[in-house]
Amino acid sequence: LSHSLGLDHVVRFHGTQSRARAEAIARAAWVQVVPSLWAEPFGLVAAEAMMQGTAVIATKSGGLTEIVRHETTGLLVPRGDVGALSDALHRALSDRLLAAQWGHAGHDVALVEYGQEQFVDRILAIYERVLAPSRAETR
Repeated sequence: LSHSLGLDHVVRFHGTQSRARAEAIARAAWVQVVPSLWAEPFGLVAAEAMMQGTAVIATKSGGLTEIVRHETTGLLVPRGDVGALSDALHRALSDRLLAAQWGHAGHDVALVEYGQEQFVDRILAIYERVLAPSRAETR
């Protein structure tokens, strides 16, 4: 379809890549689209894009609604709404400065919300909650 529409000069399908190469390709992007059709439990790809300072356009689906902040770190569009997704992508690609602002804001949010230290602290807190009843029983 991409070829038949004459988009070969702007659309690339990279196929299977090593992790390092996939990360390099993602770092070169200034907008990442996550058009998930199902309720993403977390939306790791959106958080990773934000960590890299990339604006995110995602569907209002599951955990993506908690990660992407509409009009701040990118845009959220209704799931399955191709027109809204197209409009959002056009908006971001038409205004690179705006996309860069969303990317910078996303990076700041990701550092605070999803950085390694915060992740470890949250995991430890879960273990504490799970282990607390068994610790009380042994006393």
